[in-house]
Amino acid sequence: MIDLKFWRPKEKYLLIDIAPQKTRGLLLGLDKDKNLTLEKIWAEFPLETWHNSKITKLRKRNMIVSADPSLAVAVSYPIEMKRAPDDHTKQLNMVELDNLLSQAIGKGFGPERAEAARRLGLHELDTVLVNAEVDNFKIDGHYVVNPLSFPGKVVGAVMRLTFTARPVFDYLKYFFGSGDGFFFTSEARAGLFSLAKIQQPPVNLAIIGSGGVSCFSLEKSAWGNVVYEEKFDWRHNSLIDSIISAFHVGQESAELIYRKYLSGDISESFKKFMDRILKPEVSNFLNGLKSSRLKGQTFFHSLLPLPIDTPLNYGRFTLHDLPAREAFDKFGFGLDFADWPMPPNEIFMRLAPFFEFYYDKRDSEINHHLRRRIHWLVQ
Repeated sequence: MIDLKFWRPKEKYLLIDIAPQKTRGLLLGLDKDKNLTLEKIWAEFPLETWHNSKITKLRKRNMIVSADPSLAVAVSYPIEMKRAPDDHTKQLNMVELDNLLSQAIGKGFGPERAEAARRLGLHELDTVLVNAEVDNFKIDGHYVVNPLSFPGKVVGAVMRLTFTARPVFDYLKYFFGSGDGFFFTSEARAGLFSLAKIQQPPVNLAIIGSGGVSCFSLEKSAWGNVVYEEKFDWRHNSLIDSIISAFHVGQESAELIYRKYLSGDISESFKKFMDRILKPEVSNFLNGLKSSRLKGQTFFHSLLPLPIDTPLNYGRFTLHDLPAREAFDKFGFGLDFADWPMPPNEIFMRLAPFFEFYYDKRDSEINHHLRRRIHWLVQ
């Protein structure tokens, strides 16, 4: 008999990226040597046909869904769970911890959903809880990796609830209830998670989208990492609009002019003219970042490349491109950037949800139990 232990088929990962205007998809292959290959790309992923097409078969693979900051948010807060006096000297077991965590979610659900709704700009009834996780455990004030089997009076932890907009939940309802092999996160959280694996907090990330600029700062607090979020009204389309206004051309022509400007495929005099046209909008963007709490090294992501040379020192922060190549070296994955029809910055953000899924340690027995408990809060 031939020994085939040396051979393993590639693992498959379907990455879905949901944004207000479009939903994109990537199908990744991962071999035993941690080499990542791009096997299929969808510029427009057919959400509406998931349940009636062969795409549903991909559910048997690992499915990772990330949502735009305007569609999903994760809120974290510390909790303290007091045990019954008769249980103080007993070892904490899974049944008791499960009940304590369920009570903690029930207590915090209302105010945290209100906070998530405020950040998403939605009514609370359109803000749906889709995941709950807990980490950073303490027993009577002392950190422990796993609280089970410890005696004590008070169990402390950090609770993290992930909410999404109801339309996103409705699209994914089948998958949220399908068990293992499905992972949901926000684009911002995945980006911050990946950056925090490369450098120590604080970690700053600015995401420029069609709905404005979302600024995120992951910082250490007394009870664990906390994420601060701010937004301001600036859109990368403002750059194209400036060209349309200056040259009285259509969208397509303006985009062509902009691409030539970025590539340097224009005369020096025309470049100076373009600099004057675009400078006010670039200044608006930088001043918006300056007015936020961001300080120090700040990474940014924009689907439309910006006319900014990095690193750029501006006030309290220094603007940097996302460290795509450094991330792959750090995480130990092999990837040929030449095979990807997108710049390194975009590769980083598209694969950040995969990094979070792959390295996340929250897929524990405790969080498995916790996720089963949240179904009664989904309404």
